Amino acid sequence: MTSILKVNQIQNTAGAVPTAADLGLNVTGSVLQVVQAITTAQQTLATGSASNSTFTDIGLSLSITPASVSSKIYLMASVSVGQQANSFNNSLGLFRGSTIVGAGLTSGIDTYASNASWRAFNEYAMTQLAINFLDSPATTSAITYAVKCNANGGSSYVSYINRSAYGNAFGGNTSSTFIAMEIAG
Repeated sequence: MTSILKVNQIQNTAGAVPTAADLGLNVTGSVLQVVQAITTAQQTLATGSASNSTFTDIGLSLSITPASVSSKIYLMASVSVGQQANSFNNSLGLFRGSTIVGAGLTSGIDTYASNASWRAFNEYAMTQLAINFLDSPATTSAITYAVKCNANGGSSYVSYINRSAYGNAFGGNTSSTFIAMEIAG
């Protein structure tokens, strides 16, 4: 049996036009949309000095258009990173357009783990570096977010993105992922 409900107008208990929250929609904290980017492309990144603050694009970006200016965007990234030597580390940065976002070191860079400490046993070993942040962009325009990598230590070494362990001796690439979730504000 099929039912049809037809009305001229819906009002809340106060006699006003109901909001989305009145109808149980778009309630604060609800996930409104999810966007994902994945890359398996291998990259080799030259490192700089120990104080290098340059971030390199690693091909991991996505675009999301918030439904409301009060929405927050929860960003989660996991990047497969390796390095040639154990004397430096890799950092990840989250960018909204060309602006780094996130609370981290005094420079505003979120640094998550160095693979220097465990890498010493075998050159080119890979690890997953993760970064998470809740951004408040205050816009309903499309936003492009990107994950970038900063490798520092010595100019004669390199870092690797999405390389399989031990320099491809065991097959295909690893992968890196980036997810953005719009959270109703």
